[in-house]
Amino acid sequence: MVELRTLGGLSVLRDGAPATGAAAQRKTLALLALLAAAGDKGMSRDKVIALLWPESDAAHGRNLLNQACYALRRDLEAHELFMGATALRLNPIFLSSDLQSFADAIAQRNSARAVAVYVGPFLDGFYLGDAPEFERWVESERARLAKQYRDTLEALATDAARRGDHRAAVAWWRRLAGVDPLSSQTALGLMLALDDAGERAEAVEHGRQYEAFVRRELEVDPAAEVMALAKRLEHQTSGRQRHSLQPRTGGLQPSTPEEVPRRARPAALAAAAAVLVVAAFVAVIGLRARDRFPVLAVGAIRDYAGAESTGVAPTVAEMLATNLARVPRVQVLSTARIYALLRPPQETGREGAAMQEAARAARATQLLEGVLYRRPTGSLRLELQRIDLRSGVVLGSYAVEGRDPFVLTDSATAAVAAAFGVTADTLRVADVTTRSLAAYRMYVAGLRALYRDEDQRAAVRLFEAALAEDSTFAMAAYYAGTINLVLSGPTSHLAQAVRLAAHASDRERLLIRGAWARETGDPADLPIAETLAIRYPTEQDGHYLLGVARMWHGDFLGGVAAFRVVAAMDSLGLRGVTARCRGCEAMENMVTAYEMADSLAAAERTAREFLALQPHSRGAWFALAVTLEHSGRFDMALAAYDSVARLSSSAGDDIRDHVSVDIRRGDFAEANALVGPKQKHAAPVVRWEGLWWGSTILRHQGRLRDALALTRAMGAMGGGSEPSLAGLSYDSNLIRAQVLLEMGHAREAASLFDSLATFSGDPRLRFRYARYLCWMLTHRATALAAAGDTAPLQRFADSLEILGQQSSYGRDRRLFHHIRGLLFVARGRTAEAAREFRQAVWSLTYGYTRTNLELARALIAIGRPRDAIAVLQPAFRGPLDASNLYVTHTELHEMLARAFEAAGLRDSAIAHYRWVVAAWRNADPQFQPRVAAARTHLTQLATR
Repeated sequence: MVELRTLGGLSVLRDGAPATGAAAQRKTLALLALLAAAGDKGMSRDKVIALLWPESDAAHGRNLLNQACYALRRDLEAHELFMGATALRLNPIFLSSDLQSFADAIAQRNSARAVAVYVGPFLDGFYLGDAPEFERWVESERARLAKQYRDTLEALATDAARRGDHRAAVAWWRRLAGVDPLSSQTALGLMLALDDAGERAEAVEHGRQYEAFVRRELEVDPAAEVMALAKRLEHQTSGRQRHSLQPRTGGLQPSTPEEVPRRARPAALAAAAAVLVVAAFVAVIGLRARDRFPVLAVGAIRDYAGAESTGVAPTVAEMLATNLARVPRVQVLSTARIYALLRPPQETGREGAAMQEAARAARATQLLEGVLYRRPTGSLRLELQRIDLRSGVVLGSYAVEGRDPFVLTDSATAAVAAAFGVTADTLRVADVTTRSLAAYRMYVAGLRALYRDEDQRAAVRLFEAALAEDSTFAMAAYYAGTINLVLSGPTSHLAQAVRLAAHASDRERLLIRGAWARETGDPADLPIAETLAIRYPTEQDGHYLLGVARMWHGDFLGGVAAFRVVAAMDSLGLRGVTARCRGCEAMENMVTAYEMADSLAAAERTAREFLALQPHSRGAWFALAVTLEHSGRFDMALAAYDSVARLSSSAGDDIRDHVSVDIRRGDFAEANALVGPKQKHAAPVVRWEGLWWGSTILRHQGRLRDALALTRAMGAMGGGSEPSLAGLSYDSNLIRAQVLLEMGHAREAASLFDSLATFSGDPRLRFRYARYLCWMLTHRATALAAAGDTAPLQRFADSLEILGQQSSYGRDRRLFHHIRGLLFVARGRTAEAAREFRQAVWSLTYGYTRTNLELARALIAIGRPRDAIAVLQPAFRGPLDASNLYVTHTELHEMLARAFEAAGLRDSAIAHYRWVVAAWRNADPQFQPRVAAARTHLTQLATR
């Protein structure tokens, strides 16, 4: 039997297993979904063709449909799968569907069965990028089915209350509140059910939470009935019950970090993932709920002003969008947002229709469009219409005149604002942009080049040309600075934009300051991003900056929730419909955030979701490859990396990904074979990278003298006159200092780390300066502790505690705990050291891996080897560079072998000791005692 599942996704099962072939292809799956929804009535072949193959002519469309039907019959081995000649329908004898089960349950008034079948939204996560009419049909069908589901839940809750089964009523109302959190009727139903069930305190608490949620999401007062009920119930609450409304401080308090067992993590992450799904769902609902307030987009303005005014109409449209955004009680989409959603032009003369489609995709409710022409007197006249995008009804018409585009824009702003009951006679667009029409025209051309043509070089030239006309144009400086590779220097365009931000509009000022804070490591990046996302929820930028800030502050799953909003807002980009794809960047960051949270299953799931949407994206394949590598599935990772290489725009011979896999496998001979030729390459950058990887391979093998020689060669290259190697002397000295530390030359390493503390250079970048100081102080303290010089450690820890607060990198705020842990180790207070090291952990996978090592060492010493295992294993699931560079995998294997042995896990201990012996086979003499110890342990374990 063949089963079609459309609720919560789209898939076909054959005898309980996922079907393959045509039944797993998107167009044929969509065909099955259409016919399942049509039921017994079926759907005409012409309508199916129009929905699935809109670009095909009648003959070609019929041929495509016939091929799809044939392929499904063949691969499902159901030759009578389809019925009907004109109207096509599915044969229920051969195929059942959850959609039909849901419809039957609704018709039979079997509500319990209906809600059991409805496991998620219709075709959730399924898209067809080349079939816009199909997408609109899906949205309509999804909304219809979701309403039936909500109505059924409400009926179940009402029926349970009528029977006196108040606990069941509470359960049904809670379920409804989960899918419709903004409904006042649902809130009232749940509160009354809780009160009937004897949970009056919880009813009052839910009323409070609902009130806060509505105020936050909609910026309005909640329904008066909800507030009145909450107040009445609170007055009726006894003193004992009122006491129970106080914040709980018992069972909900988190355990101390060292008390959380590793086996609880998957469940915790699963719960957190569920919360994120709800958070993302609520965020999108919040955006839709704001539709009750006007969300205005400025569309196409046709230009009849004459050849001498070419380019003025789109400039006026952008001016109008910027100035209207300053009007209270009206949300206005930025021109950048509209341009980002414009589909590639299919034909001339469709600019107006394309802008309307983009406005709808951005969830605008109203659109301004019009014509611009020049009067015989030489003045400009702008005629506008404000249109309701849902109904097409003209809500208002406006005609203004002015001697130039600036005056025209100011007059149009005042006229449109008046329609919303707002006086805006004093809003002058030039006050927040530029007074140069030439600069503004080049700025708008730059936006089109960036968002519509995906031509960054041309965009930078245009933004810089705008700045040449007017050096005080803040947003021209912003875009020139964020596109340019050198983003955040004190003399960069972005720094120039920050200095000019006071003369920009509120949204643009927040955007500039948020970008600068992110690039310079200012911890204010998080509150700025939160403000931007809350004030301007229909713009992607705030949500994206919020995701990045949360992720790097250490709220990894909170970052995922924000990135999910960006992906939802850029569904067109993700499906390849538009030139620019901010959703792709969000998906890549989601994968990284999940990895930082040590949830590789979620990371892989997200990477595959991304790949399904963007099968030819290097970023999607790379995200999957990294996840597979970090999870230890090396052959699959290499295949994915090969796909990245095939999709690369340049031929190249980058071998870093294969080298990384070889190191993880312990195949150092293969890694050296790949790296060796690079160390003699003609190109300095390739040669330097070969030396870097060569030193890393040697460190893992314990061949530190050879590694030191390579770091000296790197330093000689970085200190030369080759422009492509500028700044790399820092990296080479950092590796050299680490090698010296591993060789036992701790004091020399400490001095070198100290010399690198001021590498960031300009103290004007004080937050970045603080970040470098934190990092180098940590390394210097580690080296001094290794040298037995613990006198400065307390002072270093105190300094780091202060400095860390000046960095937006969550790791830096915890590093002082690592140094205090080292101090406690030196004093023989191992349990206290373990607590400090535990608090130093920012991410078990992407954090400072030396903390993992020292924490595991302390945990083994106090008799907690299983906890040590839980700390060490995630360190293998992170990258080999960045914060993970400062401990080799061989050292981690050695410590993990000790932990497994202490835990009585013989086979695992043997596997890791063998890795150590093989890796250090040709190590320097200083490693030989450790190799001998590993062999001894292997012998002892083999006899047990």
